[in-house]
Amino acid sequence: MTGCLFLCLACSSQESFLTAAAELQGEVIAVLDGEQIRDKDLDIKAELMKLEQDMYQVRREALEKSIVLRLLTKEASAKGMEVMELLASVVDRKVPEPTQSEVRAYYEKRKSRLRKPFAELQGEITALLRKTSLQQARNDYINSLRQNIDLEILLTPPRLSVNLQNAHVTGPENAPITLVEFSDFQCPYCRRIQPTLKELFEEYEGEIRWVFKDSSRCSTRS
Repeated sequence: MTGCLFLCLACSSQESFLTAAAELQGEVIAVLDGEQIRDKDLDIKAELMKLEQDMYQVRREALEKSIVLRLLTKEASAKGMEVMELLASVVDRKVPEPTQSEVRAYYEKRKSRLRKPFAELQGEITALLRKTSLQQARNDYINSLRQNIDLEILLTPPRLSVNLQNAHVTGPENAPITLVEFSDFQCPYCRRIQPTLKELFEEYEGEIRWVFKDSSRCSTRS
């Protein structure tokens, strides 16, 4: 796979699109002129992994929203309020309005892109800065509520199982992170990433196990 570099976390496989697909690999899905085409003949592992990552992200964001709503509902109920009433009373009213200098500074920093006079954009910028400050204040408040709860996230991100046999390994066997590099010695893009990888490995020395696999001799299936 010349010209490509793949970085992933090596770990055991879990129940997922990929494992479900693996169970179907022997299934015949078409017959062409008497020749069987099986599920394992389809080169779609990367696409399945992307779908699984997308599904995890959707679930993770939905879980986060559910946790936040439950926290706010519980806190609001304890104070005899509705959620929005709680936020308005405890958070929003304490957030100051943007100052004229803050609004002007925002405009001056971006005026080459905004291409409109300050007077025309002043109201919009003020509203934007106010909204940003409110969101940050609410996030800070929610984080403070999270400090006093017992929360365990059981939803885990998708993992791609990688065969590390016969691969060159640098770093301790028991490192908490295994970084797998699929690289090609003839690939200029792979060479460009090397300084960054080296810097990362040095910065987190002892915490990363760096595994190198020559992509010209293997595939992502191995």
